Amino acid sequence: MPISFSRDAEKKRVHVAVTGTFTLHDILETLRGVLAMPEFGPGFQVLSDHRGVERPATVQDVEDMLAFMRTSRERFQHMRWAVVTQRPSSYAIMGMVATLADLHVEMEVRVFTRLAEAEAWLDGA
Repeated sequence: MPISFSRDAEKKRVHVAVTGTFTLHDILETLRGVLAMPEFGPGFQVLSDHRGVERPATVQDVEDMLAFMRTSRERFQHMRWAVVTQRPSSYAIMGMVATLADLHVEMEVRVFTRLAEAEAWLDGA
């Protein structure tokens, strides 16, 4: 599967790795898996590594993902989500995610090109 995730209970962090080519179905299945963790909610953080992505999400993927997240808004609100990517097109689309997530989910998303910077931002929360 092009998207996998693991949980770091000590840091209250979900690590997501996105590689290759993925679909909206893959994104939504990952979100469902994360939501299946009973402890996931406010106070958790997400570290999403997109450095292995072949193509970025589409605008429609982003809109559909955020619509799904709004249905469980209380679990995503007020958390931080750090995205790491090195592809300019992915950086741009994730910047759109940051803006829309703030407006519609009340979730802080920042995009980084270096993993260490993303981790430092999350650790400083």
